This record gives sequence, C-alpha cells and structure tokens, in this order.
Amino acid sequence: MAFKNTSFAALLQTELTDDETASLISVYEQAGFQEFLHDNPFQLILKQSVEYGGRQANGFYNFATKQAEVSLTREASSYQQTFEQQAFFSISTLAKTPTEAIQRTLIHEAGHHLHSVLRSTDTALFKITMLAPTMSALSQYGTQTQLEYFAESIAAYIFHRTELMVYDSFGYGIIKKVLERLNLELQEIP
Repeated sequence: MAFKNTSFAALLQTELTDDETASLISVYEQAGFQEFLHDNPFQLILKQSVEYGGRQANGFYNFATKQAEVSLTREASSYQQTFEQQAFFSISTLAKTPTEAIQRTLIHEAGHHLHSVLRSTDTALFKITMLAPTMSALSQYGTQTQLEYFAESIAAYIFHRTELMVYDSFGYGIIKKVLERLNLELQEIP
C-alpha cells in the first residue's frame, strides 16, 4: 500500500491511483470537512476488504488510534436501497453507485472522527450525544449504539438532511448543536 498526501493532512494509505483516490476523497471537500480534517487529522486506509469482529465491514473507525479503514469492494446488495425509516441498513446502502456508497462510508467514518474530537474538546456535549435515543435512528445500523447513531446521523445530515429533520429531530438537533460548537458548517450533498 502506498501513502499519499492529502489536502486534509490525514495520513492516507491506499492501493488506488492518485486520480482514483482524489475522486473518492473529494467527498470531504464537497461536504465541507476539509478544514476540520486538516486541523484534526486521522489516518485513513482504503483497502479492498475490511474486517471487523471476524466479518466483512464497509468501514471501521478506531477511537484510540484515530484510524479509519474503508472497504473499496461493494456488493450489489450493499447499495441502491430505498429510503424507508429503519428498513435500510445504513446511509451508504441508499447510494446509487458503488463509488457513492464508498463516499458515504468515508463520511460515516469522518463522523466517528468528529465524535472523537468532540469527546476531547467538549465532554459535556459528548455525554449528551451518548444519551441519544437510538431507536429513532434513520437506519438499522444507527440503532445499534450511540456511536453508530452519531456517525449515521452525520451521514444523514450530509446526504439525507430533510429525512433526518422529519424522521429524527433529536439526531438533526444534536448534529446541528455539535457543528455549531465545533464551528463547522457541513454542506448537503444531493
């Protein structure tokens, strides 16, 4: 795996060409994450396959090491699902193409990183996020833990903001509050 420099100062490890890498991680710039990630870098590893807990995963973020791994392989069943609250697995499964699914996972993992930064900069607000009513999550994955709820809410805020406002007002409100506290403005990507 080669290491590449990026505009957001994370250490990026990948087997992709520079153009392929730039195309995927451009989602950070589109969403408005680049300045935050420049100031709060993490290690990003793009690999053909990611395993977590002995099974295949689309991505994984380690809070202790600030390292994210994202899978470059997507099966047809892992995207092109339709929105119906908690009838789909994750925000990435609502993507129309494998590339969009990978980009949504990149945002989800950046959401974990943002949550990690919040934990060290505003413990009171972090504690509030850990009281989230996960059963109101948009996706099935968001119902698993408060950590996944937060990362899925970040992804929904970027890719399905209206649905987040309508179906999960707590998730929408807590993301707005966290972004204000961190002085971060994230853009919606249609």
